[in-house]
Amino acid sequence: MALLSTRRETPTGALPAPHLRDLVALASDAIYAFDVQGLLLSANPATAELLGVPMRELIGRRTIGFIDPVDHAHVERHIRAVFSGEQRRYECTVLRPDGARRLISVANSPVIEDGEVRAVLGVARDVTEERAQAAALERAEARYARLVDAASDSIATLDEEGNLTSVNRALEAAVGKRREELIGTHFVELLDPLERTKMWHMFAATLAGERLRRELHYTYPDGSVGISTVLSAPITERGRVTGVLAIMRDVTEERHLVEQVVRREKLAELGELVGGVAHEINTPLTGILAFAQLLRAQAALDDNGKQAADTIVTEAKRAARIVGKLLTFARQTPPERLPTDINQVLQDTIELRRFALRTSGILLDIELDPKLPGTWADPSQLQQVFLNLLANAEQAVIDAGGDRRITVRTRREGDLLVVAIGDSGRGIAPEHLPYIFNPFYTTKPRGIGTGLGLSISDGIIREHGGNLRVRSEPGQGALFEVLLPRLSPPATDPV
Repeated sequence: MALLSTRRETPTGALPAPHLRDLVALASDAIYAFDVQGLLLSANPATAELLGVPMRELIGRRTIGFIDPVDHAHVERHIRAVFSGEQRRYECTVLRPDGARRLISVANSPVIEDGEVRAVLGVARDVTEERAQAAALERAEARYARLVDAASDSIATLDEEGNLTSVNRALEAAVGKRREELIGTHFVELLDPLERTKMWHMFAATLAGERLRRELHYTYPDGSVGISTVLSAPITERGRVTGVLAIMRDVTEERHLVEQVVRREKLAELGELVGGVAHEINTPLTGILAFAQLLRAQAALDDNGKQAADTIVTEAKRAARIVGKLLTFARQTPPERLPTDINQVLQDTIELRRFALRTSGILLDIELDPKLPGTWADPSQLQQVFLNLLANAEQAVIDAGGDRRITVRTRREGDLLVVAIGDSGRGIAPEHLPYIFNPFYTTKPRGIGTGLGLSISDGIIREHGGNLRVRSEPGQGALFEVLLPRLSPPATDPV
């Protein structure tokens, strides 16, 4: 059956009616007409295919009968508007006889004769797959957005000018700014001035199509400095680079761990070497000391001879002490653990240095936690560590002049016992901090120190399962903290 006609003559140059009917019949979209009762007056084959009903059964059926009941009110509202003379576009779901549900996009127009709407001419398109694909894409994009936002790495996209177009939460946390503040900001504004030129060249090369990896030093919101690796890749749209994707991974802790492993390996190798050398030196040194003491006991020696023999003995003993330190550094002697009161060990250590500190005009500020629990440790080795830290603090405040003050504190942090020894000296320069626990590394003038004290102390504390750390800023003094685990004596088997 032909579509409802408006009985207008075909204008010059327009397709004749038979051709229009052929065009409608071949259309892939459903084209139909229905009257004021909602009864189908005409339909093309695409309509029958869409509704799943043979052409011969379509004409005369109510259009609303093909619509999902859930959409009835929605569709009827639009149809009333069309019969009022409006054109309407909407979406609804049709139910096919085989039970399939199809989402359709509908465009309805009124057919007017003698000033009245006699029928409705409609075009419908099946958009089920299209909407499903769009929904799937939207879900995929949402999942991608959630994954990016949950990533521990900082991720950002930039436009061709270098302005941030998107950031994730990790980047917000890294720079200490909200997303709303970051979008539209030029990326170089977030960088240290020393890094800007390098990162700009990286950005320009990425816009040229390269994928690059660089290392970046940056400052945390709290002022500390971190290290990050930056991966950049071009964003390509329609064959043209329109932006840059940047992924930044904080490797500060990882780098520190690697440095610690390397340092421990070096210490282990050096310990073996030093231990062997110390044992080799000990044998002739023992002979020198013995014969020097015999020589000094000779009655025939004049004053110059006795003075020379005394010098040999003194210097031999000094060399023996150095060898002892080398053996301690090599960790040839395991710790002899006993129930240990850290506060008592500190007080005994301070008493050993109190007179010397008072003579040098150094003020001691001591605050020991009276509730600090005991632990299972070697008190003599811990005393060696505390003596070394006190000696370093003493040297630091003497060199600095001005207010000479050393602070000694103890406290408990969970299962850790903390001993903090600080000074009011000049502090340690940032370039020295990574190396101060390395053997033979010293910031003292030549002839003042051997560079073994902190290495030995670090080794002793590690043997106890603890950690020795330092915090310092130039002009603000230094604070060394000994962190020891709280251990109980091992259980002994009953006899």
